[in-house]
Parts: sequence; C-alpha cells; structure tokens
Amino acid sequence: MKIIRNTDELREWRIANKPERCPILDIPLNDDCAVVDHDHCSGFVRGVVHRESNVLLGKIENAWKTRMNALVQRYELDLETILKRCAIWSTKQTDIMHPKGLPIIVRRFGRLSSKEQRKILLDNGVEPANNAKLRMKQYRKMLIES
Repeated sequence: MKIIRNTDELREWRIANKPERCPILDIPLNDDCAVVDHDHCSGFVRGVVHRESNVLLGKIENAWKTRMNALVQRYELDLETILKRCAIWSTKQTDIMHPKGLPIIVRRFGRLSSKEQRKILLDNGVEPANNAKLRMKQYRKMLIES
C-alpha cells in the first residue's frame, strides 16, 4: 500500500493515472476537470474522474451515510446494490402523471421554438394559437384531455 502524503504527489498520481474519458460520465477527461476520487470511509483512492462525477458521488455517499444509516444496519443493505436497483428503477414509467409532472412538461414545451411548438400542436390535431402563452395553454389542455 502506498500512502500519498501531499498534494504534489497526488497531482503527479492524477496526471499519470488520468484516463481519456471519465469512467462515470463517459465524457472526455481534460486536465482542468480531472480529480482524484477516494472513498471517504476507507480513505482509499478509486481513480481519476470528472469533477462533476466526484461531486455527484460525494453527495450520494454522504446521503447514504447520513440518511440511510438506520436502514442499512437493520436490513444489511449495501450502496452498490441499491445504486444498481436505482438505475433500473429510474427507467420505469407508468401512464399516470404526477401532479408536479404537468407543470414541468408544460414549461419544457414553453422553452421550445415557436416552430417546434406549432408542429407538436398540429401533430396532435390542435390548431396552434399565434401567442406563445396561448400555445402553452393549448398544450396543457391537450395533455389533460389525452
């Protein structure tokens, strides 16, 4: 086991071990966004990842430790299994719209260009209004009635 004692050694290790692409995000890994990721429980380095991957991983691990501690101990859960289950679960969808879902979708529609909005409405048998605000109302009504 090698112990890295200072930031200069850590920087050298990061440069020597930086992959071309982030192993989490699968995007190019430039020197300015590459960071050394480590397990906060064991202290061991996992590798070099994109800065945003590192932030995300840190938030997940911190939430795991702080919010899930009682459940983890009671049911002998492990983070890896739960993350795999979350990945599978996040792809599921029913035909039921959550109350918060409708405003999100309508706002997303509102950010589209006028041409894109008109096409969507026309494709769904709705004659588009000339006003963007009215088109959003039409879209909302179309979703509710479908």
